Amino acid sequence: MPDQSTTLTPKGWRANDLSLMPVHEISHFQLSSAPTRIEQTHAHLGPHGPMVQSMNARVDVLLGKLRVQRQASVLMILQGMDASGKDGVIRTLFSTFDPLSMRMTRFVNPTPQESAHDFLWRVHQVAPSPGELVLFNRSHYEEALVQRVRHGLKMHRFQRLQRHINHFEELLSDAGVCIVKCFLNISKKTQYERFKSRLEDPLRRWKLSPMDLEDRQRWGLFIQAYEDLMLATSKPSAPWFVVPADDKSQRDLYITQLLLDSLGGMDIPPPLPPPSIHAMHLEP
Repeated sequence: MPDQSTTLTPKGWRANDLSLMPVHEISHFQLSSAPTRIEQTHAHLGPHGPMVQSMNARVDVLLGKLRVQRQASVLMILQGMDASGKDGVIRTLFSTFDPLSMRMTRFVNPTPQESAHDFLWRVHQVAPSPGELVLFNRSHYEEALVQRVRHGLKMHRFQRLQRHINHFEELLSDAGVCIVKCFLNISKKTQYERFKSRLEDPLRRWKLSPMDLEDRQRWGLFIQAYEDLMLATSKPSAPWFVVPADDKSQRDLYITQLLLDSLGGMDIPPPLPPPSIHAMHLEP
């Protein structure tokens, strides 16, 4: 297996910047070979460096345009192995940008009412409305992953779920939703270190469950299932990106750049003042 601290080859990362290539543009994509960190670091990319501050300011402006214009929306899906940092990404985004511009939905085990419907029913209920940035902590992909890895779902049924997902995301895209799907890629060693830290901390032990440890034993099965899903569902209108996530600061930079690229590509016009503004007089 290639060293996971090196870049994807032959094609997977743009040189000397934070832009990631979508999975459907990567030649011979293999998730097990994707890097979990990038060693090329630069001082100006520190959390408080000028480049990061400039990126954050541009995202803030674009989110304001998105909210006011209400012409389109963004759905950012966060997936990854347990302890990959989904909660951490959401905390960073909500603490960095205007929370009025965002909404978060966490997908846990379905309720009896949700289970009585198809697996996409509960997802459609919380899809973005015009003007929203919605963050999914896990998503509709959980159904396919869990059924295949934990319950031995047959391949033809797994592929049927993939088709349903593609049709659903095509529907959202046609309705003006910009979809960005992020796999937070950590190494098995990093997961071990984060699990160990939780286990040894009485105040954080609640974050670790027996199922987390069972799923760790199924690591290879989950990675293969994710790879198959990404190859089948990464489209120009709903791309998958593999985000190096061993380093939390580096992870957050890549997520911010993806958000900036997505919002910037939507060409949202600035809001116009009401026509009557020219006839208004501001008294001192």
